Amino acid sequence: MKTKTLLAIIFFPMLANAENLEKKDVIVFTAPPRGSLEAETKTYKPIADYLSKVLNKKVVYKQPMSWMHYQKDMWADKFDIVFDGPHFVSWRMNNTKHTPLIKLPDQMIWVIVARKDNTKVNKLKDIEGKGFCGQSPPNLGTLTVRSLVDAATREPRLVSRKGWKNVYKGVIEEKACVAGVMPITNLKQYDPQGKNAKIIYKHIPFPNQALTVSSEFSLNLRDKIRKSLLTKEGQNTMQALRKRYTNGNLMVPANKNEYKHVTSVLNDVYGYGFKFDSK
Repeated sequence: MKTKTLLAIIFFPMLANAENLEKKDVIVFTAPPRGSLEAETKTYKPIADYLSKVLNKKVVYKQPMSWMHYQKDMWADKFDIVFDGPHFVSWRMNNTKHTPLIKLPDQMIWVIVARKDNTKVNKLKDIEGKGFCGQSPPNLGTLTVRSLVDAATREPRLVSRKGWKNVYKGVIEEKACVAGVMPITNLKQYDPQGKNAKIIYKHIPFPNQALTVSSEFSLNLRDKIRKSLLTKEGQNTMQALRKRYTNGNLMVPANKNEYKHVTSVLNDVYGYGFKFDSK
């Protein structure tokens, strides 16, 4: 009797979720509003079209109007499939029960860099209260820098730049900030010989960006999506995405345990650390 009750508790929610998915006219696939609609559509629409074929149900790519809309709709669990950074993946796992399926290979390593000839900036403490170049929150690199400083009075002042190349230029060429934060892969691309920049801090690695699905997808559907995307045809469908973020390297399976605690960097970010007013 107890066994039957336990099975019912586990099985009935799964059936309900599957029915909710079945009732939908379309499945919504999204990603952060990082670029123009045209550019983002070229990257993500082929994936949506491929998943439509895999699931035998229409999947559409929908670009959020803004970061604010992205946050609000994420809270409301309006997204069925999402590709974005590890802190968002972790947040959805903890708050809306999303499951990561596949991810970009390698780990995401953030470094704080300064000009090599700047003898006054050699460690993290040297940038406290000073300007650092980075991308606007909720960018993971910027949030990581802020999480490293306990007191708000000592928090480095963000000098916002769009794109990692501009973050690098802001530090090395423009001298607009004493340091900057960027992925180590980008630093190696801009300064391969280490002639101009020095690393003053390297953060512990994060798992990379990943694709997640909502709780409405059954275990069988999750497995089907994961396996399909990791086939040769699936990888080819994601070619623009792979080229954009990982130099064309193949996507790999994601392990949800990797993402559990990354959400902590969002604790003090409006729209993530606490809910939006529903009014």
